[in-house]
Amino acid sequence: MADDAVQQAQQAAQAAAEAAAALQKQAEEAIRKAEEAAALAKAALEAQQAAATSTDAATAPDAVEPASAEPAPGAPAAQP
Repeated sequence: MADDAVQQAQQAAQAAAEAAAALQKQAEEAIRKAEEAAALAKAALEAQQAAATSTDAATAPDAVEPASAEPAPGAPAAQP
């Protein structure tokens, strides 16, 4: 009877060790996927920031040429 209990305990320990190894493998895979997702999110944020920066630069007041006080060639002169 004691031998049966020892054998059952050994089998339970073996099953627990196998389950723990499987869970560790799943956890490592989840960590890898989370790291990949974080890298993609970082790249997307950097792209968004770069796009916002280029849009800001294109629409900034100093990026727009000021209107000339002189009429364009061939245009009628402004009336006072």
